Amino acid sequence: MEQKNHETTLDLSVFWHNFTRTLPHLIWLPLVLALALGGWQFYRSYRSYSPRYTARAVYIVNSNYSGTTDITSYGIYYDSGAATRLASTFPYVLTTDLTKQLLMEKTGRSSLPASISADCVAESNLLTITATGGNAQAVYDTLKTVVEIYPQAAANILGSITLKPLEEVELPTEPNEPFRPVPGTVKYALYGLLLGLGIIALLAYLRKTVHNTDDLKKILNTPCLGMLPRVRFKSRSSGKKTVLLSNPHLSESYVEAMRTIRFQLKKELENQDAKVIMVTSTSPEEGKTTVSANLALSLAEQGHQVILVDADLRKQSLKDLFEISGSTRGLVELISKKEEDAEPELVQIPGTSLRLLSGDKVAAQPQNFLSSPLFSRILVKLRRKAEYIIIDTPPSGILSDTATLSEWVDGLIYVVRQDYVNRSTILDSAQGLGFTGVRFIGCILNITERSTSRYGYGYGYGRGYGYGYGYGYSKRYGSYYGSSKSPAEDTPPDNDTYVK
Repeated sequence: MEQKNHETTLDLSVFWHNFTRTLPHLIWLPLVLALALGGWQFYRSYRSYSPRYTARAVYIVNSNYSGTTDITSYGIYYDSGAATRLASTFPYVLTTDLTKQLLMEKTGRSSLPASISADCVAESNLLTITATGGNAQAVYDTLKTVVEIYPQAAANILGSITLKPLEEVELPTEPNEPFRPVPGTVKYALYGLLLGLGIIALLAYLRKTVHNTDDLKKILNTPCLGMLPRVRFKSRSSGKKTVLLSNPHLSESYVEAMRTIRFQLKKELENQDAKVIMVTSTSPEEGKTTVSANLALSLAEQGHQVILVDADLRKQSLKDLFEISGSTRGLVELISKKEEDAEPELVQIPGTSLRLLSGDKVAAQPQNFLSSPLFSRILVKLRRKAEYIIIDTPPSGILSDTATLSEWVDGLIYVVRQDYVNRSTILDSAQGLGFTGVRFIGCILNITERSTSRYGYGYGYGRGYGYGYGYGYSKRYGSYYGSSKSPAEDTPPDNDTYVK
């Protein structure tokens, strides 16, 4: 195994595939961030919002000057200058002791519950008095009180003042700026949504999985035997939905892909003089068991004598895949009984030259079986009975069973599911197997989609039923070992134990 330099260029089709694959699993992230940021902004707006009410009144300023210097014939004139002086001295008048005294007499308060200001209309004797505060009634009462006491308080400073109302004071019914949290909340929710999508896009960019044969060449220095497309059956189809070449409802694209792989495999086997081949993958659910079965079926299709061995002793699944009922004995039973002749236990697959060795019992510590010299002798005798022996093994990335088996086989086929396992994990697993000295016959890219595999296949049976033809394990490999299969009756070699 050797690792080649990775390309740094961004493949947009791969990125988009990764993004659309990651999005359904992490769609909650942008939604949660949108809800969190939007809710935070709403709460902040609510906490900081303080309604302000404003009441105003417009008065005509009447400055009465009595004495010998009356300017008008009536002794009264409307003076815009007086209004200007009123506006400019308004704050000072409100702070005088006389104003406070009048305010106490009028309201019983020593201060005003609202802010007051005054302004005059330019070049006129119109004075606008405004009250602003957080309580509408307090604002109204304050303005009414100021209008009543102001002429008397200002008389000592500006002389006799009369304020004639032009607009009566009205109780404010609406705040100056209503509480409108929606625009800010929506804006921050959008920020959260974009942030979440950005994180998903970053994860998609950092997702270093295998998408095509080019990616495999960057990881494994071994021939790629071919690609197998994802198989989908019609959701209402009454036929079988097992992904086996014996299933007449299987798409022609898958059948042709398997034939191509068979052709490449036979060439490699002839070149390397290999006969006993094990099939493995990095992790569960990459479809290696199905690939093992179909490789065996494809070779048997040409009339070759083929034996398919179930060496995943923690979970014997080939019987179920071929829908074989009844009791059978496999490696666990044979080695437990110290029997070398496995031929009587081979199950003939109807209509083919394929025979299957798979039992009912499972082992918790299969290394004791697989490393046993008795297993070697069983395999030697099986070599004489077949042209090809395909051995289905556990995933090599999480278990050492495959490395143990490497001693007894001629080579291995490595199955990689498209866009499933990180490239570095595949490399570590393959390098671990390489240290055992086992020969790599080739690799197969499995369960491929047309979007990122460079070339695609027609599916023929439409969409609507995503057949999960995979390893069948739960996400954590060991959790499946609560199997319904019965434990071995006798004590296995090296005090091995069985689980149900």
